[in-house]
Amino acid sequence: MHLAGSRPGGVSPNMAHYLGELYRLGGHRQYVSPSALAAELDVSPPAVARMGGRLSERGLVDRKRYRGVRLTDRGEREALREIRYHRMSEAFLVNVLKYGWHEAHAMADALAKVAMSPLVVPLVANVTARPVTAPTEIRRLLVEQVTGVVRWRESVLYMKEHGVTHIVEIGAGRVLAGLCKRIDGDLDCVSVGTPETIEEFLKTL
Repeated sequence: MHLAGSRPGGVSPNMAHYLGELYRLGGHRQYVSPSALAAELDVSPPAVARMGGRLSERGLVDRKRYRGVRLTDRGEREALREIRYHRMSEAFLVNVLKYGWHEAHAMADALAKVAMSPLVVPLVANVTARPVTAPTEIRRLLVEQVTGVVRWRESVLYMKEHGVTHIVEIGAGRVLAGLCKRIDGDLDCVSVGTPETIEEFLKTL
């Protein structure tokens, strides 16, 4: 990784983050006050109240006036899913990328909040040379890409075999376009790296 970064059941990354923090504060056993949740998340109490309303509408929390919010059974499942994802991210960052645990926690938090939607046009992952559209799989493959072997040749050939005839490299330089051309000379490869070259390219479409 559902539109606008949502997970199954309409749970956005930001909602999942709130649920995870609520669980850590004991929200699966008792009601947690909005002020305590706001302090943990470093946001304002009104922001917590607004989020509490959205979570309640989806059946993820139970709200009681003067008591706070508590996770429902479904909310607890979503919270545990978020916590497992967070811990897996931390473990990868510490054990593979050699981050400190404090840095890993901060990075895992940042990754968990990134909104990602299912793709209409599949992404060909360069570590598998296969198409992918699901946000959860895309996240996993992005992590793999950091230390995995890039299968660029296989990725280009997969696209060619499935009807791709034009490849556009967006960004500075022409390295990737040149590599594509060497892999298969029949591909039409162009590089666009400035607003002017992008405008010129768009005129050819």
